[in-house]
Amino acid sequence: LSGRPNPAIRANEAVPNGDVTVLERLIRRPEFAGQVRVYAQWAAGPAIVNTARRGIPVFHPPNPEAPHDALVIERARELIGNLPRVTWIALGDTDNRAHEGEYEAYLAAASEADGFLRTLWDAIEADPRTAGRTTMIVTSDHGRGASERRRWRGHGSGRLRGFVLLRGRRERS
Repeated sequence: LSGRPNPAIRANEAVPNGDVTVLERLIRRPEFAGQVRVYAQWAAGPAIVNTARRGIPVFHPPNPEAPHDALVIERARELIGNLPRVTWIALGDTDNRAHEGEYEAYLAAASEADGFLRTLWDAIEADPRTAGRTTMIVTSDHGRGASERRRWRGHGSGRLRGFVLLRGRRERS
């Protein structure tokens, strides 16, 4: 959300983000006052957008043990009648199901999220107040398929491991 990775962030801790995000840049502008919303399945959402600094409202499920996306989707459905100009929806059940090694549940979570986002986007485009004037940022985790030795379950090292992509083919760097 800040346009670059922050090398100081090395773990999944909910540390208030010192970088200014695009959401903060927008909420500073008078035409976006009250028009930025965040719906995040991960409790670190308020730290990521640094709500203490800018007051960007963030919804995240109160129970970390419950399925997250269903609660985020339920709350975000309320947007359909009163759409803000900018919405970040951070889903994560694909991440949870992947770490659990539940591939079919992983695919179901992705399908459920896709269906909801389609419904929301159709509502945005059908409303003359929001069509062409609304930005929706959607993030999720684990955009992988099945792989050898169930490696699709993890995040990897976070490094490129010595390979670069050049004109569609991998080459050792």
